[in-house]
Amino acid sequence: MTSEILSKQCVIIGGFSIALCLVFIIIEVQDLRSSLDSDEEYHSDQFQRKIIQIIEYAVGILLSVSLILGAIKKRLLFLTIWLLAALAATIFAAYLGISMLLLVPMFGMEMLIPILFVVGLTTIILFPVCSLFKEICLEICRARKQKKYDNEIMNEKPVFDTKMEVFKEV
Repeated sequence: MTSEILSKQCVIIGGFSIALCLVFIIIEVQDLRSSLDSDEEYHSDQFQRKIIQIIEYAVGILLSVSLILGAIKKRLLFLTIWLLAALAATIFAAYLGISMLLLVPMFGMEMLIPILFVVGLTTIILFPVCSLFKEICLEICRARKQKKYDNEIMNEKPVFDTKMEVFKEV
């Protein structure tokens, strides 16, 4: 029951992530297209940055697809990829926030708001993914334990067979 709810939450998170990445890709492609169509000279640095951003969003789509596949098919490998990416984003945002607190004077606190937003968002995303990962691991362990128990019962000799051998000898 719990894993079904968590799976639905992960599918919703993955779907929103795919939609958001697609919107960002469309925006970047339109910006790149308008910049290339204009008369002004377009620098190769800006062109490379736009291409790198498009690639980053495409990787985000692939990660989101892996989250959806992992949630639907209950595959730990697909969830592990998303889990590591979200954990790395959280650690990086926390590091960035701490370094800004130490290096930026107190009047520059408005720079921390986006970082705190990212930390909060990745934490909200990490909770259902970690919980689903735990539930799938528990289901796998229960299935293995049940299989081992069933194999032990099937391979065990019945007690009355050994007693019958004793009676035959007498």
